[in-house]
Amino acid sequence: MRQLRAVVRALDTVESRPVRWLWPRRAAVGKVTLLAGDPGLGKSFVTLDLAARVSTGVLPESGSQCEPGPHDVLLLSAEDDPGDTIRPRLEKLGADLRRIHCVGGVRLDDAPRIRQLSLDTHLAQLADCVKLMSSPKLLIVDPISAYMGKVDSHNNAETRGLLAELGRFAEHFGMAVVCVTHLNKSGAQGKAVYRAMGSLAFTAAARIVLLVSKHPDDQAKRLVVPVKNNLTRDAESLVYRIEDDCLSWVDEACAYTADDLEASADAGDKPDALGEAVEWLGDALKDGPRGAREVLSEAKGVGIAEITLKRAKRTLGVIARPSEGVGSAWTWSLRRSGS
Repeated sequence: MRQLRAVVRALDTVESRPVRWLWPRRAAVGKVTLLAGDPGLGKSFVTLDLAARVSTGVLPESGSQCEPGPHDVLLLSAEDDPGDTIRPRLEKLGADLRRIHCVGGVRLDDAPRIRQLSLDTHLAQLADCVKLMSSPKLLIVDPISAYMGKVDSHNNAETRGLLAELGRFAEHFGMAVVCVTHLNKSGAQGKAVYRAMGSLAFTAAARIVLLVSKHPDDQAKRLVVPVKNNLTRDAESLVYRIEDDCLSWVDEACAYTADDLEASADAGDKPDALGEAVEWLGDALKDGPRGAREVLSEAKGVGIAEITLKRAKRTLGVIARPSEGVGSAWTWSLRRSGS
């Protein structure tokens, strides 16, 4: 009788190698990245932009550790139609359509019925698709919840098991996997790491998690912000717009963290939260410079979230300067007329 045995290796027999990046610090070869956000923010645009770049070899932020292209992309999309949505968007993004392949489902031989592909039972069929490609490098699953099959997305053990298999699939074929997911309704005390829909195992098992959010200062803009990264330091936040049914990246710095955005979303439930913060901060600084820490502490005491206060600071054009004296921090002051 065959016996199940543990697979054990001494670490001196394991080859040490660097992480290989498809999208530096955001999508690694052989690893799973989770892209989370509310509906309607353009998560699919972000993945299609990446697909277009991979298909043409014009990788974002390419460097010495990136995989030189062009490469093939395998796309599982349960929500967008290939004909009237996916192809037109990819064409606008300049993709090489010969290298991007949509999986429509699975079926028995030539039977007419096509069934939904499920990652828990059809990885072998997905592998057959990959083997037909000349240079497979990216798998997009959008959204991951549509391809779970019989796996309960709220069950930690089941979800971890599925994502572990997907990770081994990615490593075997040398592909980066980007899974799209929605957010749950609760902010869980303003911590973005708890917002991915379903089990916490999604966030825990993915090596990189990115959050897509509205820009707090400009509702026409969107952000891609790191939530966690188990492979290297967090990437910088990115800014983009959706215009004329096409994504365009905006070249501007953004200091917001994922937790900042969660706090901003909570504060946004209050009517005119920014207006109230602007009025409060103007009054707090009317008599001259004050310590930033003191102002932040007082604002928290009256129920103003830190991110809302910082938005008010930008709105008012508050000047921040180092305090005088050893061990001092920063002071905030209003910009006076003519200054």
